[in-house]
Amino acid sequence: MMEKTRLSDRTRWALRRAACNLDAKFEALRSVVERDVGDMNGLTEEQRRGYTFSVEREDEGRYPSLTVRRMESGKEESVVSFMCMKNMIAIGGAGKSFEVVPRWNGETTSCDLYVDGERREVWEVSQKALEPLFFG
Repeated sequence: MMEKTRLSDRTRWALRRAACNLDAKFEALRSVVERDVGDMNGLTEEQRRGYTFSVEREDEGRYPSLTVRRMESGKEESVVSFMCMKNMIAIGGAGKSFEVVPRWNGETTSCDLYVDGERREVWEVSQKALEPLFFG
């Protein structure tokens, strides 16, 4: 029995592999995006250049989505949308469009995200999508 408790999470590959899916990665991305928007709204008005930001989630319909809006004086100025499609997460707006695909990595027993063929962390995907909206 002692041996079982010594096993690392990495050896529980079946659970980790089952969690490597678009829905789980979309939820992880949603959480980071909401945190990043909260961080921006927590800055001074001068640091935000007078903008405020909001996040809206839509779970109705075929594909779940997330929309981040940049507002100035109560009027929408720009948006970035995140949509959990059948085989990818599609991100568009604020001058950028790209796709995010999760892939199981059996060597590291991790679920990696890929953008344009390059491995990215969830926070890097959020940064790529939101940086033009926040600072562009």
